[in-house]
Amino acid sequence: MSAFGLTFLLDSQARIYRSGLPVYYRTKNFNQANTLAGEMGFKVADVNASTNDSMVCPQPAIAIMSSRMLQEAIANGVALRAGARVLTISQTWVAQIQVANNFANPRQVFNDNSVVGFVSDGLLFQPVTLDHVDLYGAIISWNVNCNANEIK
Repeated sequence: MSAFGLTFLLDSQARIYRSGLPVYYRTKNFNQANTLAGEMGFKVADVNASTNDSMVCPQPAIAIMSSRMLQEAIANGVALRAGARVLTISQTWVAQIQVANNFANPRQVFNDNSVVGFVSDGLLFQPVTLDHVDLYGAIISWNVNCNANEIK
């Protein structure tokens, strides 16, 4: 089976059998670096600023990190907190976002300055580290380790 065939199979499985709440990709629609305060390094809330949410499809799997995984990550210097989650996101969706935003590297989908994180069920998942699963040299999915924060 080719990498394309396996990706198609996994995406179909996620669309049909993975039930749960929808997950949205949240990005800022303003550039704070062009402001005077942004150039000085301050983060200032802009009254005219807002964010855009777009649905992640196929829906990613969300799993809470085990204490052992969390301890290993913290021992390696990763800034994860208790309640951290692992999101498994399809390469199909990542490729679509990469093309739509003219990103040169698929990692920019998660690490760009405009990215706020992922939102689901009143939680904001902020990407901290990421890794991808490969098959025959092609990326199949992304495992994104995120801190989970409540949205107020």
